[in-house]
Amino acid sequence: MLESLTNKIDHGMETVKKIGEWLYKYRYYIAIVLFILCVMLEISGSSIGCWNNFIGSNVTDEGVILGKSRGIRSDEWAVLTPMTFSQFFDGFHYFSDILRGGQTDVFMVYGLPVLNIMQIFRPFQLGFLFLGMAKGLSFFWYGRLIALFMVTFEFCMLFTKKNKLLSLLGASMITLAPVVQWWFAVNGIAEIFIFGELAILLLHQYMNTESLKKRCLYLLGLVICAGGYIMVLYPAWQIPMAYVFLALAIWVIVENRKDCKINYKDIISIIVAILVLASCMGYIFSQSIDTIKTVMNTVYPGSRAVTGGDMLKKYVSYLMNPFLAFKESGLEANTCESAVMFSLFPIGILLAGYQLIKEKKKDILLACLMVAYVFLSLYCVFGFPEIIAKLTLLSKSQSKRVMMAVGFMDVLILLRSLAMIKKPVISRKSALMVATIITLILVDLCERWNARIC
Repeated sequence: MLESLTNKIDHGMETVKKIGEWLYKYRYYIAIVLFILCVMLEISGSSIGCWNNFIGSNVTDEGVILGKSRGIRSDEWAVLTPMTFSQFFDGFHYFSDILRGGQTDVFMVYGLPVLNIMQIFRPFQLGFLFLGMAKGLSFFWYGRLIALFMVTFEFCMLFTKKNKLLSLLGASMITLAPVVQWWFAVNGIAEIFIFGELAILLLHQYMNTESLKKRCLYLLGLVICAGGYIMVLYPAWQIPMAYVFLALAIWVIVENRKDCKINYKDIISIIVAILVLASCMGYIFSQSIDTIKTVMNTVYPGSRAVTGGDMLKKYVSYLMNPFLAFKESGLEANTCESAVMFSLFPIGILLAGYQLIKEKKKDILLACLMVAYVFLSLYCVFGFPEIIAKLTLLSKSQSKRVMMAVGFMDVLILLRSLAMIKKPVISRKSALMVATIITLILVDLCERWNARIC
């Protein structure tokens, strides 16, 4: 009987492996088909059903397939989506006459779709220009979701040494992270990850080819990524995440410097790419100069300067995140503000320490990430003097926003450390016992935490 059960398990694992290999081989085709289906069926994650509470309808969440409309996501259903729809009645102009009594710059601050070549830096809004309201909304929601998952998978493949299971885990942990999903529609959170991760992939490809044509294509992609990242216009997340991507870029450059040969044609193409990016940003800022001056002269966000600190408890607050979808009141902060990366801290840090100290492995990526991790953690836990906060630009980012970058690095460090393990640190039996104990402790902590906030 035992032998028969073992054979069935082995057969099942072999079937799962074949399915996994098929999914990996055709992953791009599957992603494209899934995206087209979502757009055709006009599916989105909008909470626009909340308007039923204000227009006198007795029907609540009509047409909702899964979940429910979330009132807390008012930045999306009460601001961004209606403003986006207003562009259909204004011809997608850069300046709108609909939102206020006078012309309003809707491209710079509000980030609405406009019929302008600069829309290339906000590619996920292109659907609104050609597909109508409903399909455009689907294009915006599921274009970003699918792109985020696919780009993150390839990004994880880069530093997990092409470990497919770890890359799938990483793509799932980042794409489905509570902080990403609760803020998904606003403040360009998906774009920050997509453009940042894609830029690292393009930089790696650039340094590993000598073809001038391919390098020019990669540079074009880098220009779009850089412009798209800049046009998110939410420094509170952009600045700390930029430190993470800087650490990753340093790793890519150092790892591939010996194999990367640069000649005068490459230098010219790099200069041209920089000039193109500068020209595009110059055009946008010249169009929106009055808007920029107005914003910079405001108390918030123009004059805000914070110094960080007081975020130590946030490192383990992911324990309560599974309950956020079921409990929207009684929290210390609202559900969106309570959401963080499901980082599994401190497992990644402990594994990295084991690899770097116990195993005495020299890993440039882990070293770069640990430096960035310590730097941002010091800001989050203790805070910086105001002058240092301003010099590092972190004065524009509240420590609770910086925690997203810290959690992101926790995930990257965990995946990299797991990818480096060649043999089990402990036996399978011991690992099962430790996992059981940790699970029981986490469940107990979650129940206590949930009881406290109910």
